[in-house]
Amino acid sequence: MATMQEDIFHLAIHKEAAALGEPPPAQLDLTPEALDQYTSAIIQAIKNALEASTKRAHAHPSGHRWWNDDCQEAVLALQGAAQDPDSPLTEIEAAQRTFRCTVCQAKRHYWCTQLDNFSDSKGIVKAIKWSRTEGSFPTPPLKDGNRTHTTANAKAELLVKTLLQKAACAEDIPINCSNPEATLPFPNITTGEVYQAIFRAKSSTPGQDEISNDVLKKAWPVIGPHISALYKHCITTEWHPTLFRQAILVALPKPGKKDYSSPRSYRLISLLSTLGKGLERLMARRLAWIAIRHKVLHPQQFGALPCRSATDLAAALVHDIEEAWARGLFASMLTLDIKGAFHAVLQGRLTQRLCSQGWPPTVLRWVSSFTQDRTAAIRLDEHQSPTFTVPAGLPQGSPVSPILFMLYVEPIFKIGKSLEENTVRLQNIATDLMEWGQREGLTFDLAKTELQHFARGWKKNNPTCSIQTPEGIVIINHPQFNEATRWLGIWFDRKLKIKNTHPNAGCEGQTGSQWHPSPCQHSMRAKAPLLRQATIACVVPVLCYGAVLHRESAIPPMELLLDQRRRSLAIRVHQLDTQHPLHLLVIHQPSRYISTRLLRAVDPKNFHLIEQVDPLLLSPWDSNPEPKEQSATMKIQARDAFQRWLACIPPLSTVVYTDGSKGKDSKTTGAGWVGYWGM
Repeated sequence: MATMQEDIFHLAIHKEAAALGEPPPAQLDLTPEALDQYTSAIIQAIKNALEASTKRAHAHPSGHRWWNDDCQEAVLALQGAAQDPDSPLTEIEAAQRTFRCTVCQAKRHYWCTQLDNFSDSKGIVKAIKWSRTEGSFPTPPLKDGNRTHTTANAKAELLVKTLLQKAACAEDIPINCSNPEATLPFPNITTGEVYQAIFRAKSSTPGQDEISNDVLKKAWPVIGPHISALYKHCITTEWHPTLFRQAILVALPKPGKKDYSSPRSYRLISLLSTLGKGLERLMARRLAWIAIRHKVLHPQQFGALPCRSATDLAAALVHDIEEAWARGLFASMLTLDIKGAFHAVLQGRLTQRLCSQGWPPTVLRWVSSFTQDRTAAIRLDEHQSPTFTVPAGLPQGSPVSPILFMLYVEPIFKIGKSLEENTVRLQNIATDLMEWGQREGLTFDLAKTELQHFARGWKKNNPTCSIQTPEGIVIINHPQFNEATRWLGIWFDRKLKIKNTHPNAGCEGQTGSQWHPSPCQHSMRAKAPLLRQATIACVVPVLCYGAVLHRESAIPPMELLLDQRRRSLAIRVHQLDTQHPLHLLVIHQPSRYISTRLLRAVDPKNFHLIEQVDPLLLSPWDSNPEPKEQSATMKIQARDAFQRWLACIPPLSTVVYTDGSKGKDSKTTGAGWVGYWGM
């Protein structure tokens, strides 16, 4: 995008749009083959305009940016001294010291110059992200039992065999997309939804067509009607175009793994067509809204749903634990991890699950088309493997995959008088889940299963949990008495003190705070407003993650900051939908004598006196119309209509005028207001 000549792009895209002709009307029935051809024509038109206006950037190694002429002279002097057989050892050591000092000075001078030249917060945020990178290294040899795979093709085949083809071993059921008992609504797609699906997308790596989200946004004024027609016909035809089902898989190492020679230490991310991801994003937003409004999913399911975050779920857990303690009970938590979750979804069983939930045949057939006949190629160490057929699963990287997985595992869903009773209940639930997962083709990773008890008092009993599996009984041990379990990025200990959160957050925040120099380092000091913006954007979210759960929320030196986080939680609860677990916990207060951290932050006594804002009141197809540019004639008509209205109001009325504007080349926004009385 940096090399794009926008005037040439606009001329080229107008020419390509004229060659496409008029978009097909909504009344016209298109076959899947015709949709594939239409999709290919739109993608080719955008690619032609992009190639005509943009110079392709090639990645060439540029070396270290801080390297200068002094470093070059120092390294040549060192090489000359080392290669000269008559050079004494002291001369070689002196050349080495000179080279090291020269490199240090060059690095310091380069980064001082960079800090002094930062003109906006983007530069500092970019530098912080750069400091967090660990470099790019080739993938190490991968092990499969006693065999070691060293070539790129062998590694790719092992990753496909380990991560993608396990789900194909389970027996699927035939796909049946007929559902005469459908109860859930699914209206026609609107142009406003298509616009939001394109313009709400964040920047992401494009797929095989090499068309990014920014290119789609620039082409929208001309190609927008064709994209809108394509999406509408895809839903009415119940077909996901073939080009949208072709992916490039990138093997990303999972952070924190000890052994990167294991294929399980990698995650396969699908690079899909951004044009196809717009359609998938539209469908994901619809499915999530309908699932919440019509109570398809359990209230405690949080993934891929709007207005639901990990800290919300953690706050609900803390509330339930403290309520159990107030009743003199105990609580226990067993965390389970599904092995290869997205790649383990079976197409026939997914369709059966959606059918049982009441989704209409239009959704069933589109989902069936989305999951079938997918192809991919693995890109590993700058090498791309041959294209292969993906046997099953959902692409990890598609916007619609998370909500489809939540609907797939929807059937997965107690407080006891003792820890032993809790353990027995968890054992029974876990055994039932293992049997259910075996039927549905899902495997739980028992190596990641953890057990955590929550109790007050001096007793230190930690009963274990025995889970019955097809391979035998697996014992899940509780951590030591003073240790904790990490869940959703927060450390939960036995007495719910959450002490381990602070030191870990501090270590993670050091990466961003290292860019903040001390007052004596004036030469390396960036502008204070920029450092403040970088601190708020990069350091504070890490240090204060899950701060609403801390008992120490009002203890200095972070008193004001943490107290602000608690107040923001109270405001957030008033802006949640009526089915949100936090909203339900507050309005259904069990007893006025029970006090939890959530209730102390929200003040349930006065909860009904504050305005409630339901973010899901409007459906996706009733909101977010496509913005239209106002012409001079439309502005004149609006002015005349306002003057007629102003002449009709009572003479002693108060009229308030508001206005806001955004800078053309910046993200700053200004707003103002003025009031008149008696006009």
